[in-house]
Amino acid sequence: MIPRDWIAIKPQHHLIREVNRCRCPAQARNSEGVKGTGPHPLHKDPVHLDATVIPEKVRRFLDQRDPAKPLNLSISFKVPHSPLGGFDPKFAKRFLGQKMPVATSANPAEAARQPHFLRESLESPHGWHLVHDQEPEGELHKLLRDYFRLVEGMDEAIGQLLRDLQSRGLAENTVIIFTPDNGMMRGEHGFYGKWPPYEESIRVPLVVADPRLPAESRAKTSAAMVLNIQLGPHRAWERSAEK
Repeated sequence: MIPRDWIAIKPQHHLIREVNRCRCPAQARNSEGVKGTGPHPLHKDPVHLDATVIPEKVRRFLDQRDPAKPLNLSISFKVPHSPLGGFDPKFAKRFLGQKMPVATSANPAEAARQPHFLRESLESPHGWHLVHDQEPEGELHKLLRDYFRLVEGMDEAIGQLLRDLQSRGLAENTVIIFTPDNGMMRGEHGFYGKWPPYEESIRVPLVVADPRLPAESRAKTSAAMVLNIQLGPHRAWERSAEK
C-alpha cells in the first residue's frame, strides 16, 4: 500500500511531505485486493505503485539531481509478482475472451512424469490443477490473462521513464539494464511459482541498452551464460571510464 503522502521530495536535505497529496484512509490499508487476492494496490488513494508511484519518484529524482554529475538509479518494480489481480485498472479488459499462449510443457502428461518429491513441493498442487484446467475460461488462461496485464502495466511505466529521459536529453547518455530476479512457472511441467530448478525458473532475460554502441552492434542476442554478479564489475568499469 503506497499512500500518496509517501511520495516526498528532499530539498535542502530535509524530508518533507507535500501538502497537495492525499493520505491513505486507515480503513483502506488492509483492504482485500482484486478478487480477494491480497493487499489492494489499485485504490486511487493510495495510488498504484508501478503505474504511478515509481514513474513519479523517478521524475522527482531527475528533477533534483545535479546535472553536472553522472546518475545511477536502481528501480525495482513489484509486478508481475502476486497478487496477480493487482494490475492497473485500465488493463482490466485486456485479453478478455482471448486464449493465451501456453507453454508446450504445460500439459498433464509432462506433469505426471515429474518425480514424486517434486510433485510434493511448494505450489505443486496448484500447478497440477492449472494443467488440468486449460479451457479458454479455465484457471490457467485466467491466470495468464492477469499475469500479462501486470506485465503490460510495467511495460507502460518503463515507456514513461524512457520518454522522460528523452525529454531531458539524457537518452543518448544513459545505459539501461533490465533484468528480473527469478523466473516464473505458469503450468510448465505441472508446476507453479519459482521454486523447482527448471529452466523456466532459473533462466531470466538480461537486456542492456547502451546508446554508445554503433548501429551494427545493436539489437543483438547472445546465448552466453551471464550472472547477475557480473553487473557489478560492469558498473564499476562504467565509473572508472568516467574519471
